[in-house]
Amino acid sequence: MTVEKEVEFLEGKIWKISGCNLFLQIGDARSEIELVPNIFDMKLKSTSLKSPLLFEKDRTNSFYFSKKLDMVIEDKRQYHSSIGGIYYFPTWKCLGINLDDEEFTLDVPRYNLGKIKGNLYQIQTLQVKEQAKLYWEYTLKPEK
Repeated sequence: MTVEKEVEFLEGKIWKISGCNLFLQIGDARSEIELVPNIFDMKLKSTSLKSPLLFEKDRTNSFYFSKKLDMVIEDKRQYHSSIGGIYYFPTWKCLGINLDDEEFTLDVPRYNLGKIKGNLYQIQTLQVKEQAKLYWEYTLKPEK
C-alpha cells in the first residue's frame, strides 16, 4: 500500500508519511497485508480494532475468525471469499482470514479488507487459537 500524507506533530512540525506497509503477526508467522484501495480514505468509517487480536480456526480449518469487534464500512458487500483474503463479517462482528478455498458461501455478507501476500502455509499450520498483532512500517520525514 502506498500512502503519502502530511501530519503535524512533534513541536508543530509538518512530517510526510510515505511507503506505508501493514504486517500481520499471527503466531510465529509474519505476513505483509495488501489492503484494498482507499480503505482508509473512503471505506472504513470507524473501528474498535485493538491489538493483540485473538483468532480461532473454524471446525473445517478454512478460516481464522477473530473475537468480536465493531467496524463501520461503506462499500459493496461480498458473499464469497478468496484464499488469503481478510474480511470483516458485519453479521458476526469479526474479522476472518480465509485459509482455504470456500466450497459454500452460506450467503454470509462480508467486506473485503485486503489479502495476505506470499505463502499461507505458515498460517495454515498454526494452532487452533492464536494471538495476532498488526504492525505498520512507514517512512516519516520532516517537511522543510
